[in-house]
Amino acid sequence: MNLHSCLKLNRECLATLIFCFASQVHGDTIPAENGDIVITPLVHSSVQLQYRGMVIQIDPWSAISMSNYQIADLILITDNPGHHLDTLAIDALSDSETVLIAPTNSASQLFDAVIMGSGASRRVASAEVEVLVEVIDAYDLTPGAPAHPKGDANGYVLTIGGKRLLFAGVTECVDELKTLGNIDVAFMPLNIPPARMTPADSAACTRLIAPDIVYSYHYDQSYARRVNDPESELSTLPGGLTVDESIEAFANALEGSGIEYRQSNWYPPRFQLDSNWPKLPLGQRWLTGGLGGMCIGHNDEVFLLNRQNVVGDDLDAALLAPPIVQLDAEGNTVKGWGDAKRIGGRLHDCHANADGSLWLVPAATGHIQKWSANQELLMQIGEDNVFDSSDQGRNGQPRNSDSAQFFLPAAIDVDESTGEIFVADGELPGGNSRIAVFDSSGGFLRQWTLQRDADDQRIELPHCLRLSNDGLVYVCDRRADRIQVFDRAGNLQRNIPLPFTALSDASDRVSGIRGNAVVLAFSPDPQQEFLYVLNQNTVAVEVLERASGDWLTRFGEGPGRYPGQFELPHGIAVDSEGNVYVAEQEGRRVQRFLLR
Repeated sequence: MNLHSCLKLNRECLATLIFCFASQVHGDTIPAENGDIVITPLVHSSVQLQYRGMVIQIDPWSAISMSNYQIADLILITDNPGHHLDTLAIDALSDSETVLIAPTNSASQLFDAVIMGSGASRRVASAEVEVLVEVIDAYDLTPGAPAHPKGDANGYVLTIGGKRLLFAGVTECVDELKTLGNIDVAFMPLNIPPARMTPADSAACTRLIAPDIVYSYHYDQSYARRVNDPESELSTLPGGLTVDESIEAFANALEGSGIEYRQSNWYPPRFQLDSNWPKLPLGQRWLTGGLGGMCIGHNDEVFLLNRQNVVGDDLDAALLAPPIVQLDAEGNTVKGWGDAKRIGGRLHDCHANADGSLWLVPAATGHIQKWSANQELLMQIGEDNVFDSSDQGRNGQPRNSDSAQFFLPAAIDVDESTGEIFVADGELPGGNSRIAVFDSSGGFLRQWTLQRDADDQRIELPHCLRLSNDGLVYVCDRRADRIQVFDRAGNLQRNIPLPFTALSDASDRVSGIRGNAVVLAFSPDPQQEFLYVLNQNTVAVEVLERASGDWLTRFGEGPGRYPGQFELPHGIAVDSEGNVYVAEQEGRRVQRFLLR
């Protein structure tokens, strides 16, 4: 975000706190005059445009976290149902200079909007940019419910940076669309009930408009219904197609047209804070310190790693929680256990085995431990009070030796098919910086380091590690703000960058040093479709498509101690239902987000 936008946010007290951490946009680019237009598909029909400091929001919808959006210079509403006209989103994205344009059917809901109807146009300017907004009618040709009569709703053509962008709205292929000319980018609806804009219809209309680029949007009506009713049944599309099949049919119908089809993920996983989890009080009125990490067992039991760094005076009204706190899936305390001195300092990660045993990683040490379900120490890899350093002490130089000894280990995962134990050994600068692999008895097998170009001087900190079902090793390259993906022999497969730009002016402070990739987890489906990454700079959970590494969305409402916000989030896990749990070091709590 540029300085002009930052100042604008500050002038309006940021409109609302939840936007203090909006980060660099992950979007498509369209070359335009004097710079690119950045297009970010968000959800259903919500699109964000950015061009030379101007931000335009089309149908912003709070079905996903508002941290995905930026404050708008211009907001366009196409229709009046809640997934188009969302007053919560509009209010949160508006400041005193925002221009709001809406159709005639929205006049009774938006008293401060500029109401524009068929054929109307208006120029809207920001500090450096002017955009021409032209209204086209959006309406039905096929009778039936839900009805979209002519004159109610709008489509829009925007001329910006020398490019013409069409947002068709909820419409069929009406004459107003067919006669449009010189469209560079078109957003076309699909699968509108009862049988409007089928894949063949939408593709045929797109061919008539003949844009250079087309996006299909507003095509999964079941997703939209489930926002208000999570138990809503899936709707059936004409011909018995699934939503994915309809997208494929649309793409096939465009073949040979010369039109570039950009297929985006308009329906990312959506999460809702579970305000009733965990159940309080924890244990016997236990007080936790910073939660250094967490993991989830095969029966969705939750293990919290409590560093016990509490405020002393708070113990007048509470008991200090043990180092390991176990909760059941409903959030009830099952038990707490552990001797902090025996386990070791700065608990950082854990792994729950299928047999109920638990691996613990105390990062301030040179060892890791495996404990039974009955809290018996089964195995320790690495000696007590010994580090893999030049003098075997904490102040020695890291050796990264081919041995079963560690120097500030950070994370662990276990391949239960082979018994191999994978450890990210290198939580802080000054310690080791390797990924080490051991056999099931703790014998050293192999190791490798994070990969760097010859001129890359960034410190190697493998801060997290998780094994995927398809044989890959995902490692948080914290100082490089990316995830490095290896095969299990240590060969680099690819990098997944996580960019970040500070929202506030950082000229007088150090910015962006916490890390964009701190810990990660996978969705529970066999393909592990989604990758969830804790970003301590955006203070949110970034959701990526694992196969491509593409950013999809984020959730979490930024820094703070209110529900849904985070204070230095440091642990993440996903249960068998796809719900995401976030443990906070500074917030000293765990929160559950339900997959919706």
